[in-house]
Amino acid sequence: MLTLPHTLVAVAIVKLIPNPLISLPLCLTSHFFLDFLITHWNPHLYTEYQKNGRVSSGSIFFITIDALLALTVSLAILLKFWPNLSTIGLYATGIFLATLPDTIEIPYYFMGVKSKLLSSYVEFEHKHQANGSVLWGIITQIITVTLSLLVLLS
Repeated sequence: MLTLPHTLVAVAIVKLIPNPLISLPLCLTSHFFLDFLITHWNPHLYTEYQKNGRVSSGSIFFITIDALLALTVSLAILLKFWPNLSTIGLYATGIFLATLPDTIEIPYYFMGVKSKLLSSYVEFEHKHQANGSVLWGIITQIITVTLSLLVLLS
């Protein structure tokens, strides 16, 4: 799943469950739930990397736009709570945890880090993705974003 849906689901979780002992583990868990159980589409970094030894420029462009959107939304949400630093910290930590499983893969794909542990993790993530067609995979992410926004705006 793309970064923006992971980000918005984390924010929705924190809004619905402001207790960090519950919401923060749920934010991390939500990443795997969305990736492994919800059919989705995103650039196939693993396949590109295995085939060409690098991620394509098209995929890099796409994930950069996605990351910038997620960052922009995150900053807007965090600024909404200014100057309440404890609330900002809770939302920021939730977002961090929800996106961490993908962030961990950055050294593998873009910095040439091939440690046994990281390679095993990337392989695990790849094998368990609920990949779908482009159309259906984008629709499920639009639904995820829409539901998250409905929670945020309620």
